[in-house]
Amino acid sequence: CMFTESWQLIIKSINIPAIVKVNDTDYIILDCDYDLENTSSKGLVVKWFFNTNQVVYQWIYGRNPLADEPAAKYIDLTYKASDDPYTEHRAIKLNNPGIDLTGEYTCVISTFADERTANASMIVYCK
Repeated sequence: CMFTESWQLIIKSINIPAIVKVNDTDYIILDCDYDLENTSSKGLVVKWFFNTNQVVYQWIYGRNPLADEPAAKYIDLTYKASDDPYTEHRAIKLNNPGIDLTGEYTCVISTFADERTANASMIVYCK
């Protein structure tokens, strides 16, 4: 009797605040919670895109995360979303968010075997 295990990377949830008021909060978290299930972690990369094509955050498993414009000045690269070494840098912590962070965010979780994406929009406003 043979059976095939289901090897599938899944994104369990993407958590991004829909609306943020400037100076209302010290920081916000953009979280992309995923599970490797039985998928190999080889080639694990977490990328966050801003407005479709700008990579603002990238974490390659085993390395330190990197940030890029326009979000780099807000990103806390020391933030860890979990104690699991395979998901610790899945999220972005944005300190003192500004209106230039308004837009669509896409998280892309990939390994050599699989890739998944999820996206959500955020509006940052001041009054």
